[in-house]
Amino acid sequence: MCSPACCSRSRREQSGIEDSGAPTISTFEAPGAGIGAGLGTWALGLNGAGVIAGYYYDGSSAVGGFVRAVDGTVTSFGTPGTLITLAEGINAAGTVAGSHGDSTGPAHGFVRPADGAFTSFDVPGGGTFFPQGTYAVSINAAGAVAGYYVDGKGLAHSFVRTGSGAITRFDPPGLTGSISTCINAPGAIAGYYDDSQNMFRGFVRAADGTFATFAAPAVGTLETDGTFPESINTAGDIAGYYTDANGAHGFVRDAGGAIATFDVPGASQGTYAASINAAGTVAGYYFDSSGDKTRDRSFVRAANGDITTFTAPGIGMTRCEARAQGISSAGTVAGYCFDASGTAHGSRLRADAMTTCSIDGSAGIRGSHPPGSRKVIGPTCESSQHRQSWHRKRPNRCS
Repeated sequence: MCSPACCSRSRREQSGIEDSGAPTISTFEAPGAGIGAGLGTWALGLNGAGVIAGYYYDGSSAVGGFVRAVDGTVTSFGTPGTLITLAEGINAAGTVAGSHGDSTGPAHGFVRPADGAFTSFDVPGGGTFFPQGTYAVSINAAGAVAGYYVDGKGLAHSFVRTGSGAITRFDPPGLTGSISTCINAPGAIAGYYDDSQNMFRGFVRAADGTFATFAAPAVGTLETDGTFPESINTAGDIAGYYTDANGAHGFVRDAGGAIATFDVPGASQGTYAASINAAGTVAGYYFDSSGDKTRDRSFVRAANGDITTFTAPGIGMTRCEARAQGISSAGTVAGYCFDASGTAHGSRLRADAMTTCSIDGSAGIRGSHPPGSRKVIGPTCESSQHRQSWHRKRPNRCS
């Protein structure tokens, strides 16, 4: 159920929805990416200039990172001495943050500037066996990296690493676990934690170290329900999703704490807001149903509530199911999609393809993670696919 204000916004979104229809998305592959179910190219991070970062899986034991320049040139890279490199965030200077490791030792964080130099780091207190260790997920213009580390008991805790390398570990006051998901230009960090009722709640940590916690209205009461912030922009507006008995729903929380919830009309199995830019434009994805199949589609929601939906162009003989992950200051949307074989392809949508959205400002962008991929708050919550196998195999929605 929703409040009158929420229902009013939902009606406005319904009247403003458009389906672009035309195949205006370009797809790309990282060099060496495999073909087949669970293989391919995942675009996760996007900076204000439209440079994309992500990772690819070749089907062997190797997972590599990549950077795609604005002109379409894709540069792949690995981590010295390890088999698996996951690039997740990229800032305005082209510096990439992510994690690397293998299936035996712990995960390590890394920072890779645009010149290709590589710095690996570990947060003190991180465990020594997989899937313990350090996970860097977001980087801002100053080079500050946010993420989380998993200790020897399997508990996840947040951290921030300055551009000079100083590391601060933290959890919201009175708590023993949390996961940071994004850091904005001023240094505010968004994330979530598991409370005493085993419910997930959102938090924002200001640059001065003060905290605010929150939950979306009408969030569910089951143990697996909660509020999951995914992105925070320069103004401190947060986008993410929350869950209840009916699935997932998008939300935007402004810097003053007011929360607006929304669903993409036609979304039958969830709306996931993944990224928000300085203009308040949100990019994400949702699931709809067509016949006996559930399909992934993407959306962009303008600050006034208007929604544009889109999917990827045909690859082979099918349309490619699309998941938007980030939106740049120029209005470019990046993400990934699956073809009929289950192969993932990086995707990029030009700003001029948008027909209902006013897109402007600079982005505080990071990769997004489906439900369950971050559940490591407690020692028994080790079901995350990407920590068990490192490569985060996404559900195949094209079969």
